[in-house]
Amino acid sequence: MADDESTTKQKRKSSASSSSDRAIEKLAEGRVLIDAENAYTADTIGYLHTVLCQIGLPRSPIKERVWTRANGGVGLRVAAGAIFDNQDWIDQPMPQGPYARLVLADISTHAVRYKTRAVPMEDSVSAYMRQRLQVAVSGGKKGTYTAFKREAQALAAAEVSLSVPLADGGRMQTKAPPIETFKAWMVDDGPQQALWPCELVLDAKFYESLRNHATPIDMRAYRSLGESCLAMDIYAWLANRLRRLKAPQDLYWSALANQFGGYSDVARFRKEFLKRLKEVKTVYPEAHVEEVKGRRGEVGGKLVLKPSTPPVPRVGVVVPAAIGARLELGNPIGGADHRPEVGGSEKSSALEMHGPPREQPRDPQHHLRACIKQLSSWLQLVPKDHKQRSRWELELKAAKRELLMPE
Repeated sequence: MADDESTTKQKRKSSASSSSDRAIEKLAEGRVLIDAENAYTADTIGYLHTVLCQIGLPRSPIKERVWTRANGGVGLRVAAGAIFDNQDWIDQPMPQGPYARLVLADISTHAVRYKTRAVPMEDSVSAYMRQRLQVAVSGGKKGTYTAFKREAQALAAAEVSLSVPLADGGRMQTKAPPIETFKAWMVDDGPQQALWPCELVLDAKFYESLRNHATPIDMRAYRSLGESCLAMDIYAWLANRLRRLKAPQDLYWSALANQFGGYSDVARFRKEFLKRLKEVKTVYPEAHVEEVKGRRGEVGGKLVLKPSTPPVPRVGVVVPAAIGARLELGNPIGGADHRPEVGGSEKSSALEMHGPPREQPRDPQHHLRACIKQLSSWLQLVPKDHKQRSRWELELKAAKRELLMPE
């Protein structure tokens, strides 16, 4: 019996270690891609509804059929729905998890980019996972295929209500489920069958709200954080919040714990939040966020947000739709007046132009400095016994020697 318990513990430890290694490798890969090319030229600009940046979906399975959350005057209500399987209506769980977030970002991005409510899908679940979301497909009860199908169906069936404040002091409440209808059929997907849509149609009210309140994100960063829903939510929140700041803002841990939810212990939330924030800053290095410790130990202190360049820097604001579409497709617009803009209005229009800042004089040692910054950030993330740590330490020393920096 003792041997069985020991074996079980070893398996759990091995599984946790493997998950941690996978998360670190995804972050490292994401950072390499982001350092090599900006989101504009890499064509990886994505969009999320601003309300869903302020208030994310549930991060883990919950039994409740209705879930509510409020933050900064914005309210979100999500009700679990049902799907008909040719015989009966089958209750779906509350939409939650990383795949529901990735699907929502993917369909929102397509809708904003192509200005349409109809979003075409791939021929099968696995094709959509690989080609659109760039997620590795694995079978079995605990595989990514099973988890993805469960989360995607829950999202498709969910009913959503949004409540936002208006400039005149009033308030607008809208019943706006992201997905209005979807045409689906049973597909053979390897050894399994799945009910899979050939096309999704976004709800008209959700689509109109999305066009007026879309926050741009870098999909490479968002995908690389997919091992942690909290990290994905922090990234989306900072992408929306930091660009609108005009001055530093203090946030206390109790307020943050209430905003993100899921934690009854503020000290435990703070510890987990800071861990995930470090991951977020790996793929969003321009985020100026720092902790200020207080006098009350673990619970004391605050988080300070400072005005920062957004993950997708803007090169202008509200322009004719045709010009905005050309910019999104990578066709530049010349002229000396197109300068980058940091920050922005609270209302993020889908017609805004997002792209890289103007070309700056190139530092001849730019590559070395970027390499040192990248390796240093990785070494802060990885545990001491990580299999790649020694190699990265040697590469960091070599780069510093070449740049004549103290080791």
